Amino acid sequence: MAPSPRKAIEIEVDLELFLRRGSSFLFPQREARPYESSEPHLEIGALRVEAVEALLGGRTRLIVTTLRALQERAPIPSELDGLRISLRVGEEVGFQRLINDLLERGFDRVPLVEEVGQFAVRGGLLDIFSVGTPEPVRVEFWGDEITSIRFFDILDQRTRDTTSEAHILPVDFQRDPEETSLVSRSLLELLPADALLLAVHPEEGGEWRPELDRTWDYVCQLHDELTVEGESPDSPDTLFLPAVEAEKRISALARIDLSATDEAGVSLSCTPPPAIKRDMKLLRASLRAVSATGGRSLVLCDNQGQCDRLEEILGSPKKIPPRANVVVGSLSGGFVLEAADPPLQVLTDHEIFRR
Repeated sequence: MAPSPRKAIEIEVDLELFLRRGSSFLFPQREARPYESSEPHLEIGALRVEAVEALLGGRTRLIVTTLRALQERAPIPSELDGLRISLRVGEEVGFQRLINDLLERGFDRVPLVEEVGQFAVRGGLLDIFSVGTPEPVRVEFWGDEITSIRFFDILDQRTRDTTSEAHILPVDFQRDPEETSLVSRSLLELLPADALLLAVHPEEGGEWRPELDRTWDYVCQLHDELTVEGESPDSPDTLFLPAVEAEKRISALARIDLSATDEAGVSLSCTPPPAIKRDMKLLRASLRAVSATGGRSLVLCDNQGQCDRLEEILGSPKKIPPRANVVVGSLSGGFVLEAADPPLQVLTDHEIFRR
């Protein structure tokens, strides 16, 4: 659990460097105000759907989120089959019913599919670009029977590889006022009982009740304002967990607080790296100092071109101290891990050059 939406994004991106891609998922908080029907950014809803699908499908045990996102509720199915539409070659699927299902799940019907969240109909062909897939699929029907499923390129619209099945995820967890079977749930209500909550830089002494109260009071205030205006808004507890319940669910989880202060019970001996501030002499000195003690240094650059440039500035790879390497990689920030064997210093080019 990150202290802010921006930090959550940074943590999830950092995890991709240390873990294989797809091991962790970001569950961001909504940017839309409570009681606004749609999310202003498609990516927000898509990321939330992908994270829940991975959790329900057992594809991940690591989700990065924020306190507010944990408190938010949405019409989230409790089982995987209720979340996605599965299409398989040889099966019969009501063609028009499938179109209606896509519309209800937030898809836009367009003449030509060009981005995620769109579908197009051309005769017995149904093009769909679902959340969570790198390419759209072209589903061919003979009546109501699926005869083929092929991936296609959005640039030239030409089909590529075939597949025997495709899973279609909703664009967002939309709330349909006429749908009564969907139950509002928070991510906290989907987590297994043995889930571990890792709180990164917890504020206010690790007590989240004040923030939970502020969020709950804000939602209740909006509800009352809409009621005064003559509208009939949903009850606040369909949109957010009440502060008392959210705190209870969080407290029931095993928890580790990861803090940069000295108050922690266990020290990881991990500290911020030296501030280089574009000083190449200081960078060389730092690399030499770590190397002299038997430690290792990694300088991360976003691409190979930047690696080559930095090596040239340092005076060629041969002049770089032993156990110091300039490599391609991306992190939100560097660190020094004294507890490692050997000790490890990680620097990033954007910190070195203050970008």
